[in-house]
Amino acid sequence: NSWVGVEFIGVHRDGTEIPVEISFGVARHGESHLFTGFIRDIRQRKESERQLRETEERFALLVRLAEEYAIIIMGPDGKITTWNSGAQRIFGYVDQEVVGKDGSIFFTAEDQAAGTLEKQLRTAEMEGQVLDERWQVRKDESTFWASGSTVCLRAEDGTVRGFAKILRDITERKRMEMSIKEMNQELKIRVQRRTAALQESK
Repeated sequence: NSWVGVEFIGVHRDGTEIPVEISFGVARHGESHLFTGFIRDIRQRKESERQLRETEERFALLVRLAEEYAIIIMGPDGKITTWNSGAQRIFGYVDQEVVGKDGSIFFTAEDQAAGTLEKQLRTAEMEGQVLDERWQVRKDESTFWASGSTVCLRAEDGTVRGFAKILRDITERKRMEMSIKEMNQELKIRVQRRTAALQESK
């Protein structure tokens, strides 16, 4: 016996088009061959395949985003428990150098002195999330402008399990914004000077 399956679009008796699979079988019966066929509605399978594709696409997107974003998980005390490869790439540390350290290790000396991380964690605990943009410090002590958020993680009973800090490097965007701002300011000054010169010439 041998079976061959073919998928195509069939028409339901109510007129709607549905995906179906037709399987042909050939069996030897004495000196002749017996052909049989089965038609099966595969809408459910197709829907499952579609959902699987969407899940795989979302996962692939998350993997790509993981490289662009630093994701840092901290305990209730603000100590780093784990982080992703994106954070390692952005900050330049390896796991052993940051796990167990206070999350403020990435903050400037001014922010450390001001207790900025502690304030962020308390705000996230009260409001669920806090958005933030500020300078961050890499392992080599170079700085970059970061934008992100800190989210409070809670257990089912409501107790704080820790915090997740998600951020990305937007230094280039900031530089472009500053450049545009400077050009606009320069243009404004030129217009003012030109206007004043025209008024004096009258």
